[in-house]
Amino acid sequence: GEATGGREDMRTSVSWTDKVPEREGVKSCVYDLAFNPTGTQLVAAVGSRVLVYDAIEGDLLHSLKGHKKVLYCVAYAKDGKRFASGGADKTIIIWDIKNLTLEVRIEGHGCHEGAVLSQAYMPRYNVLVTAGTEKRVFVWTVDGTAFRGNKAKLTGHNANVSKVTGGQRVFFSMDELYQGILWDASTLTPLQMVNLELMVPRHCLCMPDHGMICIAGRRLNFLEGNDLAAAMMGKALSKEQQVKVTGKQDTFTC
Repeated sequence: GEATGGREDMRTSVSWTDKVPEREGVKSCVYDLAFNPTGTQLVAAVGSRVLVYDAIEGDLLHSLKGHKKVLYCVAYAKDGKRFASGGADKTIIIWDIKNLTLEVRIEGHGCHEGAVLSQAYMPRYNVLVTAGTEKRVFVWTVDGTAFRGNKAKLTGHNANVSKVTGGQRVFFSMDELYQGILWDASTLTPLQMVNLELMVPRHCLCMPDHGMICIAGRRLNFLEGNDLAAAMMGKALSKEQQVKVTGKQDTFTC
């Protein structure tokens, strides 16, 4: 394309498309998507099934059945060995990607009492963070070999939690009253509460490489903090910044 203001115009084109299949005459929609770490495979929450695609060619590889009701979220583990799904049946399923089989079903007593709406893997601490139509954030231990059970049920929200998103050493949760909480993934304690009411957010996304959190509603908003906050999010710091953080000259602010 022609250069504009010293920058080349970005042009996009459709690489592939696929029509969302109907089940027993009922139309579905895609509620969530997740790529594997290499970007070669895509999983989609469609109706009560997880659809697995070749992300390059667009071929539907598998249609995985395990949930009884509509799926709302999917999340890929950073090692690419498994992914998780959750939905209206109050159930979380962890899938083995190598064999494309159900590895663990998390449901029943002590689990979510409402629909599971959002998930985030925290590989540094071998946990899966989940949220749904209740005021708690659930933390599950999932190490390299197996599911180890519930690690914590975090309180602090005054409304149902709708979204969770993870950085390297922190994760962020957001509720229906637009209150956000940034959590320390190591101690599972809140670092900061953020009032998001003026942003009217629907989505949130941690951006570890940039040390920021994107809050999306009527517009895109980007939250960032000091050097310590950026480092915990996952941003690479300069030597000078590292000295400041390790020398405890900085306190956490976002």
